[in-house]
Amino acid sequence: MDRIQRAVELFQEQKTTEALDLVLQVLTDRAEIQRAEHDRLELRNRGEYEAAIAQINQAIQEAGGGELLGRLLHDRGTTLQGASRFDEALVSLRAAYLVRRAAGDAIGASYSAFQIPMCRNLAGDPHDDLLEEFRQAKNILSQILSEEAAKIEVAHEGNLRQNLAFCLQREGEHESALEMYNEVLSLREQADDQRGYAMTQARIAECLLGLGRLDEAESTAQAALEYFEKIQDQNRIQQLRSTLERIAEKR
Repeated sequence: MDRIQRAVELFQEQKTTEALDLVLQVLTDRAEIQRAEHDRLELRNRGEYEAAIAQINQAIQEAGGGELLGRLLHDRGTTLQGASRFDEALVSLRAAYLVRRAAGDAIGASYSAFQIPMCRNLAGDPHDDLLEEFRQAKNILSQILSEEAAKIEVAHEGNLRQNLAFCLQREGEHESALEMYNEVLSLREQADDQRGYAMTQARIAECLLGLGRLDEAESTAQAALEYFEKIQDQNRIQQLRSTLERIAEKR
């Protein structure tokens, strides 16, 4: 049984002390998970992928199962992806999708469903079924945004809509994707998410490049690059410099 659900039942049974103890335990566990995720993100930003992977592997051994295991497997997949270990990344991401879906974590499963073709895309996978896998991810994301709208926090909504916009972009629907990316920027501002805002700018730059709007693409990519240079996210810095090089080649 979910611990929050059990806490509610304890409150209803007027077992207030037990209920409060359980809620405090949940909040403490979540804070520890968030601290660990922040530490791993810092390692990834510095390009210390092996150290981050070692921490995740240890956490996976201690996780047991359920939603936390799915989250860790996804984290492992994206970290391996950053290290260009794409085959291993795909194994973790596919496992994350299955675990998250089995645990009833629909939002988490949608993240993993999107990240699988994204990882293949970054690896330069030439297979014809890649576009179909993006279409499947688009359908999953659209369903989540429709059915779970009332439950989704602003930060999650921004991530989900950004992923959906990329699926549209991958299908060549650049105008529709750009419109959605601009909606995501507003969500990033509402959530006061500076990193998410810069990530969306990076995607917008790619979209504008696809539309041939090179001046706008360059200024948007430069704005995102400035942020990622400030926080020293080496992976994003490399990606944005590559975008700027492709913009220069188009001129």
